Amino acid sequence: MKKAKSLGKIVISFGNIWLDKSRSRQIRLTLLFLILQLLIIIFFFSKLPPQVPLFFSRPWGELQLTSPFYLLVLPLFSFIVLLINLLLSSFLLEDNEFLTNLFIFGSLTFSFFALIALLKSIQLAL
Repeated sequence: MKKAKSLGKIVISFGNIWLDKSRSRQIRLTLLFLILQLLIIIFFFSKLPPQVPLFFSRPWGELQLTSPFYLLVLPLFSFIVLLINLLLSSFLLEDNEFLTNLFIFGSLTFSFFALIALLKSIQLAL
């Protein structure tokens, strides 16, 4: 039976994730998408109407609309997904490098699609 990793080993694994060039590029790109989301929200917030479309899975019309404050959910979820995936990656780095890469790429993908959803919401609102 394997022993649980100590906090020190997790921190070292987290540092090793950043040492790999392709992983660190993906993490930086994820952070760039996250910052872009925040900047776009800040830039357009005063120009947005009282209701903006965000819930695209609902039927067209009033059910899709929400307050512009809910646009902050997109970068918040992107950040949470990044943190969880980095934590999972630090646990799995020694055992399974493929899953580590998959989690980091998943964070990048999630952040990218959140950015697209944000841009589409703002485009439809203006």
